[in-house]
Amino acid sequence: MSLDKEELNIGERIEIIKQSQKKAQVYPSQILDIINDDIYIISGPIHKNTIVPLHIGDIIKIVYIKENKGRYMFKAEILSREDKLIYKLKIKKISEVYRLQQRQYYRFNINIPVTKYYNLKVGSETRTIEEKCISKDLSGNGIRIMCNFNHSVGDEIKCLLKINDMIISTSGEIVRVKKIDNLNYMYEVGINFINIKKEDRETIVRFIFREERKLIEKGMI
Repeated sequence: MSLDKEELNIGERIEIIKQSQKKAQVYPSQILDIINDDIYIISGPIHKNTIVPLHIGDIIKIVYIKENKGRYMFKAEILSREDKLIYKLKIKKISEVYRLQQRQYYRFNINIPVTKYYNLKVGSETRTIEEKCISKDLSGNGIRIMCNFNHSVGDEIKCLLKINDMIISTSGEIVRVKKIDNLNYMYEVGINFINIKKEDRETIVRFIFREERKLIEKGMI
């Protein structure tokens, strides 16, 4: 996907990702000038009031967000640098622009503890089945877990997610059920969140952002 001229604007906030041998470093930056569709002047990265030295010929990644559209990334080469008055870099886009998945819908592979509650009707009585489960992936809209209860698509459940030191409580609807070969669990279940609180969804999205950032810094993605 080629970058249209209006896609990046002067003053727009961006991120610079510099890959080293051990891990990737992520620095905030800004578009200072646009020479043409491929060449930009950006502010150089500064960390703890110290210039982060990037050199001519270095290859970096540029990440930016377009409101209501998503996150985008492209590779760039540093053509020149200036650090007399303002630390500036002249960069050239050397790859296509890639649209990154939006974290609200992006399913992030992660194992976190989940407690699931299901109200099972037995005759005229209803009993609550509590089960300790583990997640396979997580997004702002739902979760995939492994469990031992044989659910049906359409079942409504309640689940408690432990994210760092926080417990998020939300309702969900079972949308997929698959039998799996696992030592501890019999089923893999896809769940869409129902009426999740806005602040809880934002907590999940921020958590995914932080965990993804850790993987980027380790050079794993």
